[in-house]
Amino acid sequence: KKNQKKKKQTTTTTRDALRRDIADIAGGEEAKKRTEYYATAKVMKKLAGVENADGIDLVAELEMPEIREVTEFMMQEKRIEKVLCLDGVQDPGNVGTLLRTAEAFGFDAVGLGPKTCDPFNDKCVRSSKGTAFRMQMFTWKTNEEFFEGLVNGGTFELKRNVLAAMLAGENCAEVARELDDGNNSNNKVCLVLGSEGQGVSEEIASSIRAITIPTPGVTESLNVAVAGGILMSSLTVS
Repeated sequence: KKNQKKKKQTTTTTRDALRRDIADIAGGEEAKKRTEYYATAKVMKKLAGVENADGIDLVAELEMPEIREVTEFMMQEKRIEKVLCLDGVQDPGNVGTLLRTAEAFGFDAVGLGPKTCDPFNDKCVRSSKGTAFRMQMFTWKTNEEFFEGLVNGGTFELKRNVLAAMLAGENCAEVARELDDGNNSNNKVCLVLGSEGQGVSEEIASSIRAITIPTPGVTESLNVAVAGGILMSSLTVS
């Protein structure tokens, strides 16, 4: 009986914590309008959508976060300094991991280019561990929109602080130190990652600054999420 009582108390505590989390996401009065339903573990496992879920305690319907066009976003959000842009990154696991990593390293926003995976894809949402609902995001349809938004809307400098992750380029650590030397009034940085198969699109890559991660081993390249994590760390702690 003591064990049963303890288990019941723990379950109640978990539910209360989950309610607070949902209230934080939904916000204020909207959170009060929710209807709660309780389901068995078997039903919850089915709702997880995968064969071997880590464990699922709650399923909720949330309002879809807004994703604005790049120029509109940059014009409205004046305090954007660190940006990650995904140019055709299609794997949902990589996109979710990159969203989560960008949040961990204090990036302010993530840009989603053409052919990039939907950040609200179920696998992407799982990989992001909730970041998909918190991170500010914007999109662009053409390279012209991308350049216009960053330069005129966000005051980025294409050949200085807009960086393309490439197999050949300047040493990422050296570029990070240069951008963080304290002598520049524009301390912004935008990191652009491409798909593992195609890389950053040719027009974007040729118009911005190429950087690379020195790798002494024989492996030709890194997974895009791993490379993104290393580069974001380098640009954060230089």
